[in-house]
Amino acid sequence: EIPKITFIFMVVILYCPIVPIMEIFGLVYFAARYITYKHQFLHVNAQSFEGGGNATWSSIFVFIISIIYMSEAVFIVFMGLKKSPLSSGFGFVPLVGTIVFHLNLRRNVITYLQNL
Repeated sequence: EIPKITFIFMVVILYCPIVPIMEIFGLVYFAARYITYKHQFLHVNAQSFEGGGNATWSSIFVFIISIIYMSEAVFIVFMGLKKSPLSSGFGFVPLVGTIVFHLNLRRNVITYLQNL
C-alpha cells in the first residue's frame, strides 16, 4: 500500500508536464503539510521507536523512479500527439539523463545500502 503523501507526490509529478498549474497546488499542499507535520513532531507526537529509514527508502525509491520515468514518457507522448516533433525529440534528453542517473545510483548507492 502506498502512503497518501507518496501518492499525491506521484500524481503531482506525473501530471506536471501536461497541466503546469499542478505545481502550484502541489506546492501549497506540501507547504501546508510541512508546517503541520513540523508542529506535530515538535509539540504533539513523541516517537517511541526509530527505524533508521531503511523500510521507507527501499519502498519509496522504486515508486519515485518509476513516476519520473512515467512523467517523462507522458511528456514525450503528449508532445508527439500535439504534432511537435522537436519538443518530443528534446523530451528524450531528460529521459536518457534519468536512466544514467538511475543506473549510477543503483551501482554506487543502493548496493552499499543493502549491505548495511
